[in-house]
Amino acid sequence: MTTIEKPVALVYRVVVNLQELCQCNSKRGAVKALWDAIQEGIKNRTISNYQQLETTCWVEEAGRYLFSFYEARDYAYNAGWVVEGKWLEIKKSE
Repeated sequence: MTTIEKPVALVYRVVVNLQELCQCNSKRGAVKALWDAIQEGIKNRTISNYQQLETTCWVEEAGRYLFSFYEARDYAYNAGWVVEGKWLEIKKSE
């Protein structure tokens, strides 16, 4: 007898300051959550230097390391999600 396994949905886990911030269903959502958390952390001074960004903030995909903050930032620019430092919202088609 053959069993059919359901496909596993990818879950993106966002970590900021070594603590799980959230889990997202999409890569875009995870990068946006990381982006917003970093902006807020810089504003509130809970993130105070580049080393902290490099070592305590990242995105995981299905339990594996995917992006550091800098890799996520570069990915967002390359994907066209961020232009001139501004996050672009996607308009849902009707």
